[in-house]
Amino acid sequence: MKQCMQLEECDCKIVIPVLQNNKYFAHPENIIIAAVADDDINVRRQASDKIIEARSKQVLGSVRCFDKDKIHMNWSATSYFEMIDWGKSDITAPPILSHISDDELRKNNPIVIEQIPRHSQAVKRAIKDITAASSMAYSHKSRHGMTLQTKKSRTELPRVDSKADFN
Repeated sequence: MKQCMQLEECDCKIVIPVLQNNKYFAHPENIIIAAVADDDINVRRQASDKIIEARSKQVLGSVRCFDKDKIHMNWSATSYFEMIDWGKSDITAPPILSHISDDELRKNNPIVIEQIPRHSQAVKRAIKDITAASSMAYSHKSRHGMTLQTKKSRTELPRVDSKADFN
C-alpha cells in the first residue's frame, strides 16, 4: 500500500479503485493467517490475541459473513498487519486454524499451513507477463502496451488444447 501511494497520480487513479474493489486480500482472516507464520514475534502475538478474542466472541452455529465492504483500509500502513483498521473491522477466527488450541497460540511459535494455494494460474500468468514486459520496456506506457498486446494476441490466436488438435 505504501508503494501504491508512491505511484504517479495517473497510476494511482487506476490502482486504488481496483484495490478497494478487490480487497478480499485484506480480510482480517487472511491477514491473521499470514501473521501467525510471521518471523516477528510481536506480529504473531498480536495475531494470536486477535484469534483468541474472536473465538471468545464467536456464537456457535452462526455463519460468518465475508463482506468486503466491512473491511476498512488503512492507506498509511507500513506493514501488511496494519493494512486494515482493526478497530473498525469485524474480526472472526479463521476456520483453518480451528485445530490449534488457544494455549498453542499463546506459545507464539510460527504456524505454517501448507495446504493454502498461494496463486491461481491467472495470477501466475499475469506475473510472468508483467515481468517479461518490465525486462523489455522502460516506461509505464510501453510496459502497459506490451502487456495489453500479449493479452490481445492470446485471444486472437487459436488455442491448442491437446495433441489431438494437431491432426
